[in-house]
Amino acid sequence: MPLSAHAATADPGPSKAVVLSNAEFARLYGEKALTKPVGAAVSPLRGRTATTSESVTAHAWHTNKFNSRDVHGREIPTRWGNSKLGWNHFSGPHNIHNEKVVKAAYNEHPEASKGYRKEFGAVVLKDGHTVAKIRVISWWHWQTKDHRYKLPGHRGKIGTITAFCQGVNRCPDVVNTV
Repeated sequence: MPLSAHAATADPGPSKAVVLSNAEFARLYGEKALTKPVGAAVSPLRGRTATTSESVTAHAWHTNKFNSRDVHGREIPTRWGNSKLGWNHFSGPHNIHNEKVVKAAYNEHPEASKGYRKEFGAVVLKDGHTVAKIRVISWWHWQTKDHRYKLPGHRGKIGTITAFCQGVNRCPDVVNTV
């Protein structure tokens, strides 16, 4: 899948921001660039376009907010969730309000996997500097390990459990400008 299909930026101007999966970032800048600290400079990328995400409303926890696809074409849902999992869990406390951040992370193979738990990563760049390293954790089964959450009909995957910026409690606002 082309890079432009999953990477996005805000309107052209002085505060361009780009989100890439860790795999895309490594292909463009090399594996060593992934180990650079947040704020480290990398060469700039060309502009991309962005769209606004859907506004937050009340939904059952298991209702899909949006779906992503991994490199194998498998659909991974991000559900509206509640305070324990899904969009409502990470969008407020972790300050991720742009679904493109989650979709970019899923644009690669899982970086870590243990049973049904899969971890994915992404990098947010602004003006050639790494401003955030994103982790997205998903559950690839119809019920959670503790059996507290089960999908109606026992079909599909729970999907995205959480998304967050590594090393900080709350992502910088620039994450939402991609």
